[in-house]
Amino acid sequence: MVKFSVLATVALFSTTTLATTYDVFASLTLPDDALPQPVDVIIETAGDFTVDGGTIFDATSLTVKPGGQFYYRAGNGAGTIEVDSTVNNGFIFYDASQALAFDFPLGNVQNNGELVIQGQLLSVEMELQSNVGQLTFWGSQGYTTVTDGTNSGNICYYDLEVVHTNPDGSGCIALSDTEAYFEQPQSNFNPTFVFEGTSSDVFISEGGQGAQYTLVQFGGEHGIEIPDGGFTGYTYESGIVTFQFSDYQVTFDIGYGYDETLLEIQNDGTDAWMQYGGAVPAGANTGGCSCVLNTYPPPPFSYSVNHA
Repeated sequence: MVKFSVLATVALFSTTTLATTYDVFASLTLPDDALPQPVDVIIETAGDFTVDGGTIFDATSLTVKPGGQFYYRAGNGAGTIEVDSTVNNGFIFYDASQALAFDFPLGNVQNNGELVIQGQLLSVEMELQSNVGQLTFWGSQGYTTVTDGTNSGNICYYDLEVVHTNPDGSGCIALSDTEAYFEQPQSNFNPTFVFEGTSSDVFISEGGQGAQYTLVQFGGEHGIEIPDGGFTGYTYESGIVTFQFSDYQVTFDIGYGYDETLLEIQNDGTDAWMQYGGAVPAGANTGGCSCVLNTYPPPPFSYSVNHA
């Protein structure tokens, strides 16, 4: 027998609109049109909640406790998933893979578990508080914006264009056929970038002085660009490329085995760009995180970077 509680309260924004709270203790599946909206959802440790076949999901809050699971399976039309606040300690999967296009305005996301967004033409606007787990944005083209947030976990961007403003943290970011723009990074933004797919590029603007980046599987058509603060030259020693500027330096730990004559480094007074004109060498950094589409909760994960 399914055990869940439903509590109706008057929403603060309207004295005539009711917001329903679903507190889910076991397995519950509802069609989209049977779910009162807006809604507050709490998934307890043994609970899993599936909303099926929908085009709209409007939640003021979504809380998933450790071991809890929330699934949203969109229909084949365009739609919107809007969640004002998310605290995830379990598993969340927004599946819009059959939909033509889906919008995801997601406010105040605290992710300690795994949160997966899959769709064809994704349009994601996320206000990120923190990520210590796994965030996966899996598109077939699309545009994603992320604002703020400290990442000490793993993030995957698959086949997307991404803009992340005010990023922070030293977590891992995997890019598969993705262009990622990181604007106004905070002083502790020193991530590991993992390059996957045919061509993935990183663009960092308006900051990053003195940063230390780790690049995994860097080469081929992958590239990285940072602001040019008076570029004076570069060195490649002990697996590390150092860009020297007038008052600071930026380092890229790329690993060993690179032919320095194939390092393509350009600057124009505004930006400095690095690419490697050859295949990824055997001594390049390996490990880190990776872009993998998990549609069910995976075993606990961790990552490490292997230096040759």
